[in-house]
Amino acid sequence: TMSITTPFVNGCYLANWAVYRLEPYKFTPHEIPIGLCTHIFYAFAAVNVTTFEAISSDEYADITLKNVDGLNNLKKNQPGLKTLLSFGGWTESQTGIN
Repeated sequence: TMSITTPFVNGCYLANWAVYRLEPYKFTPHEIPIGLCTHIFYAFAAVNVTTFEAISSDEYADITLKNVDGLNNLKKNQPGLKTLLSFGGWTESQTGIN
């Protein structure tokens, strides 16, 4: 007999716009406890239709407020953590992808 072991996946979804919520609902990557998630789906990114590169859909949240740095710090403190970009979102579906 052959046995297949599937690794446990605990996926967490984090939207970049969660930083704009009022307290106590405001949320940043810094608030995710180490070990809670095996995978983090980070929303949202956009696509540059000329270069087909992934770009930020909200540079203020991603760069200025350091959401991306927060995700990178989680990866440093939790080896094996997988982060994945989610593309699109309400804004991009209304105006087209950049």
